[in-house]
Amino acid sequence: MNSLLAAIPLALADLRREPGAFLVGVAAVAAVLAPVLILFGLKYGIVSAMTDRLTHDPYIRAIYPLGQTRYDPAWLQRLGAREEVAFLMPLTRYLSAEARIEAMGDGALSQRIELIPTGAGDPLVANETAIAATMGVPAKPPGIILTHRAAERSGLTAGQEGILRIARKRDRRQEEVRLAVRVVSVLPLVSFSRPAAFIDLRLLEAIEDYRAAWAVPRFGWEGDEPPATERRYASFRLYVRELDDIRPLRDWLVSEGVEVETRIAQVELVESIDRNLTFLFLVVAGLGIAGGGLSVALGLWGAVLRKRRILALLRLLGHSNLTLAAFPAIQGIVTAGVASVAALGIYAAVAPVMNLVFSHQLAAGEAVCRLLPYHAILAVMLTLLLSLAASGVAGIKAWRISPVEGLRDE
Repeated sequence: MNSLLAAIPLALADLRREPGAFLVGVAAVAAVLAPVLILFGLKYGIVSAMTDRLTHDPYIRAIYPLGQTRYDPAWLQRLGAREEVAFLMPLTRYLSAEARIEAMGDGALSQRIELIPTGAGDPLVANETAIAATMGVPAKPPGIILTHRAAERSGLTAGQEGILRIARKRDRRQEEVRLAVRVVSVLPLVSFSRPAAFIDLRLLEAIEDYRAAWAVPRFGWEGDEPPATERRYASFRLYVRELDDIRPLRDWLVSEGVEVETRIAQVELVESIDRNLTFLFLVVAGLGIAGGGLSVALGLWGAVLRKRRILALLRLLGHSNLTLAAFPAIQGIVTAGVASVAALGIYAAVAPVMNLVFSHQLAAGEAVCRLLPYHAILAVMLTLLLSLAASGVAGIKAWRISPVEGLRDE
């Protein structure tokens, strides 16, 4: 340990004595490291932006069952309990999940809309306050969340009341009930493009019962006595937590006999881009690092050869072989450390410019060139380790210098 400590002031003093050579070494390492940091920042920024867009797009994380069947509540509960599931909502028959809506007052035109059940954590709505306001059937009036197109066509806005018209055919007679509803929120167009209303599942179940010609006492709708059988659902809305959950959950559903459709192809496209960019980065970075490492190794080797007599005299003064071997290693580490700071400074100057150039193609919070703090720390550590490894040959050469060589040169 004393030998290593003794080498530190000697190596630093030698660097101060030859600032030109030191700065050349710093520039050589920084010239290699800065492009590598920028290239990795581009790779990470582009892939991260694409992945974030997919992750925050509920339609990408959705798994769509094909067709309609009869799912019992127990099976749906088992599906919802899986760790991959972020949101699950049963759906009634398609023909039951529609109605007409109109504003209050005479002369209002009714518009056909879809009826979609919602609940806590619904990624399409993404408004827990509004979702909570739709719960509590049979509240008077029940709260609903309209899509932008439904609100636009009906003329309703958040806070207003409207009329939901539900029609059915019973005993060859056309019947209709009207239900006053309150619009608690209007979704932006990007959330859902079709005219629809997000409502409490219990309200949709009541509408399905009414359409089946059954009585719905909670709303005072007359009809036949409903059968005393367990309710089954025609389909469901399903969203996974992470993109990596799509494949295992899809495979499980297929094993359960449920044919589904996913948008896994878009996820695989991003994964393919990530692999290709990673390969490109490794090739370019590998060549750059190899060249930089060779440059450092040759520079330190040349320095040991130039200072051979000085190092031999140090041996005569009582310094150990380890002190001499540590001499180029310490100089290499200091050079690499200063070069790393310089390279990070270059990256910090270039990255904002690149992000500004591509800002018109980026969403808020996205960056085309981006490094996380641990990326910078890891880059510095790897640079120091590579520099230490590159100094190994020079260190071995210094280790083998004999004190006699100092006298011989005299």
